[in-house]
Amino acid sequence: MDPQGAQERQQQQGVVPFLGMFLYHLKLLDIGMADDLEKFKVIRRIQLLQQAANAYNLELDERFGAWFQAMEPISVHER
Repeated sequence: MDPQGAQERQQQQGVVPFLGMFLYHLKLLDIGMADDLEKFKVIRRIQLLQQAANAYNLELDERFGAWFQAMEPISVHER
């Protein structure tokens, strides 16, 4: 199976990986664990995911918004 084709199919299905994963990889790349080509690849994947996310049409759910705003933030000790 072609990895590039699999990646494109995954994006078309709307799979959104955890942003922290990308930020972690960029941090490692920035401190010198890889070259500029690897940085470009990670940034390109983020751009492709942003393009795929633009296809979503999310509607506001007032009940969820009210519930979310009513939530108390957790403290550092609760994490």
